[in-house]
Amino acid sequence: TNFRQISLAQQARGYELSRKAKLFQRLKGMGQILMPLIFTSLDRIDQISQAMELRRFGTGKRRTWYMDQPLRTPDWIVLVGVAVIIVIGLFLFHVNGGRFFNPFRG
Repeated sequence: TNFRQISLAQQARGYELSRKAKLFQRLKGMGQILMPLIFTSLDRIDQISQAMELRRFGTGKRRTWYMDQPLRTPDWIVLVGVAVIIVIGLFLFHVNGGRFFNPFRG
């Protein structure tokens, strides 16, 4: 529902997201929907976690079903993948000497 609302708001601002628009314009429009969608999702997560804390969710074994679960293989794969991406980014930052590519630098 949030995606639909944000999409309609972007269309009201003049961003064409339908099949009539070119592929690059649609991708650009979807990128502009993505950031507000992430922020509204994070805000909802914060509200829910605050409500759970106020209701003492997870404080006692009898009150809730919340339990800690050990990391499984897919979890470790994702963590290693993120670490590899960060290391590659830092390496490229070091090689390039900054965040932006400068074609005039030797």
